[in-house]
Amino acid sequence: AAAAAASSAAAGAGAGGPPDAGSPQRQAGAVPPSPFARPQGDGEAASACAQQGDNEQEAISRGARSNTHTAAAATVAAAEASLGRAELQQLQCLLALHALCAADVGVLVQAHGGAAYFARGVAPYFKELVTVGDKSSTPSKRARSERVICAMHIVAALAGRAEGGQARLEAALVKDLVSDLQLIIGRHLFVSVVSSAVQCMCALSRPHPNLVTQQIVGLAARYHLMLENDLNGGITETSPYRGMYPKLLFILGNFCRYAAHILDRYAGMQVEVPSASTTSAGPTQAVSCRACLLLFLDFFLQGCSAQPGGVTPKVTEAALQAMGLLFTARPELMWEERGCLALLEDQLKPTSLLAHKARVLQNLIDLLKAEEEGLVIRQKKVEEEYLAQPSFGTLTAPTSLATTTSAAPPAAAASKSIKTASATASHGRARAVNGSSNRGRGAGRGGRSIASSSSVANGTVAPKLERSMSDARDGEGG
Repeated sequence: AAAAAASSAAAGAGAGGPPDAGSPQRQAGAVPPSPFARPQGDGEAASACAQQGDNEQEAISRGARSNTHTAAAATVAAAEASLGRAELQQLQCLLALHALCAADVGVLVQAHGGAAYFARGVAPYFKELVTVGDKSSTPSKRARSERVICAMHIVAALAGRAEGGQARLEAALVKDLVSDLQLIIGRHLFVSVVSSAVQCMCALSRPHPNLVTQQIVGLAARYHLMLENDLNGGITETSPYRGMYPKLLFILGNFCRYAAHILDRYAGMQVEVPSASTTSAGPTQAVSCRACLLLFLDFFLQGCSAQPGGVTPKVTEAALQAMGLLFTARPELMWEERGCLALLEDQLKPTSLLAHKARVLQNLIDLLKAEEEGLVIRQKKVEEEYLAQPSFGTLTAPTSLATTTSAAPPAAAASKSIKTASATASHGRARAVNGSSNRGRGAGRGGRSIASSSSVANGTVAPKLERSMSDARDGEGG
């Protein structure tokens, strides 16, 4: 594109372009024409100028397309050289399925085999772990991680459709997927894969609560217990999980982000910890989002105390990130917990660490984005419910007063009901205060005048309503 623009500029300079400083025109004081001036002369000159501009734009577009194709071909060639053609084709197919799920997962549900067919097809990718001791090349690690992320998002999308009672997955398949997700959460190297695994597990818990909910509650209790034991025992250089604090805080924050309703519902109950790697024996008490927030605050304050052998700034940043994940699901805890909001405000002061400022600002951005997405979803749901309501039909032009009254829209009918209730209520209050038939009739007249004035003010006349109220007052007075 730059070469095309340069060649067009050179062509313009050679064909009567602006004169240089040493040309006779410049020396004679001639002013070159402005490139923004309207073309002078007849319509043919203007058309030629416009055509020249279109040709330049087309040349730039051709150059951009050529560069894009060249870059894409080079990228594919490099990927084939580092991954192999088979691995690259697998990744491309998974990316295509992922894009299709993001656009309309109903296409997969209604296809041959249904949701279970595609879930079984991507289930083997859940077993591609990338751990700390993996000796494979970096491109291979990233390719496997990308395949796992695509597979998990596909299963999460299918589980979201199964939540409505459609295309439920088999119990054996769900148990196998949850078992693989537990290993991914605890052992995978990349945090993006860990976050996607938590999202996938929480998505599976909605259509299959009996198979997944207990695992979610148990995992959250397990990671909370690992952090709490080190904190209560005093964080030192020899603490058992010292090197895992950032990852443990990140995992627990993701559970608070995507399973807040589950954690708060089962808080305080005794659950079985899915792994025996903690120091607890037997059942463990489930934790709530508030308990997790207190733990995050303790780790952050422990890092700010600058004690020897305490937590590092990386851990305090991870604690802030975990708070942001929690506040996305439970923003009210930011105000309810004493001192939490002031602590976050202090991180935006000029004297605070730059990493803390960036993390707090990113937390606010994530909170606003999540709120915006929720508003869009709720607005779309309201619009769908409104469009699903039956129409009231088209009202014809009224021919008489009776026709107008009978064919009144629902809003007018509701208005008349409110007037009737108001008149009846005022009549009953007058009877309770006065206690006599004469005074009751006076109160009734007052009620009738109120109803009549309301009808006149609103531009509606209800003769049948007036007669029925009058008959009722006459009978009561008799």
